[in-house]
Amino acid sequence: TVLRVIRPAEVDMSDYRKIAVADFRGPGRSGSLAASILTSEIFKSGYFDLLERQQMKKILEEQAFSLTGAVDVATAAEIGEMLGVEALIFGEVTSHSVEDLEGTEKVKKKVWTGEYEKDKDGNIIYEKGLFGIKHKKKKYKEEFVDEPYVVRSASVAVNFRVVAVETAELLAVKSNSSSYNKKATGTDQIGKLPAKESILENLSRKVVDTFVRQIAPYYATVTKKFEKGSGASKQAIKMAQNGLWDKALEIFQREAQIHPKPENYYNIGVCYEALGRYDMAEKQYETALSLKAKDLYIKAVADIRKLKEEREILREREE
Repeated sequence: TVLRVIRPAEVDMSDYRKIAVADFRGPGRSGSLAASILTSEIFKSGYFDLLERQQMKKILEEQAFSLTGAVDVATAAEIGEMLGVEALIFGEVTSHSVEDLEGTEKVKKKVWTGEYEKDKDGNIIYEKGLFGIKHKKKKYKEEFVDEPYVVRSASVAVNFRVVAVETAELLAVKSNSSSYNKKATGTDQIGKLPAKESILENLSRKVVDTFVRQIAPYYATVTKKFEKGSGASKQAIKMAQNGLWDKALEIFQREAQIHPKPENYYNIGVCYEALGRYDMAEKQYETALSLKAKDLYIKAVADIRKLKEEREILREREE
């Protein structure tokens, strides 16, 4: 069973919600691509009041300010002040490359001998093919043949910086990277390799997504495993799997009253966790653990305590 939880960002940006994204430096169009993806992902997060890039460009043009030069902390603070934002994100794409390594290698394949399979009397064997049409069964042998191969490798790395406009203080410095490597043998498989530009864009998205999760709260999934029980427990698990957590909770609670076993208390804890009632979930997990020192229960207690700590961090940052 998969639960959805919200986790706090690594960097506390709660006092810097009004932000803008400057163009990134980088080879070719990699810088503008990174800035464009970052702008889009920050907007999707819904956490920041993001200045649109067109509006940012207009303001800077009105101020006769050019972004053609390298942006540093002091320049970023100056730009941010012109834009009326609290923080500015800028950076540099340090790696944005894709290349193919081509060659040939010996591959064992079935090759037609030019003959047909025969039965013990020397008669050619026929077999059904497409649409049930009979045809002679070919005789094959295994041999090594030369096959072309391509190893497509790519990497994207970006340095991100976030500066507070008022103080010119660096709030975050992050260097994130992602890579791709896949070997394809034979013309058919080589033709199925993703396009180079597509690979670079996907890697850029991964790198940017990692950064956005470092500065904004994000949703994550938590996998929970139910304990097996009686027929009633099986019914409750089906309820939970269909999102009827309140109904599942009632059934598990009745089971625990009749059979006060650790698995029933653990399953109650899972329901409370899914319902966002972390204190109650922790209590049930601890009860299960007190009855049986099982790894599953130990992990459940540790995980729910971490979720409680993260919820408290989120609450404090919103105050």
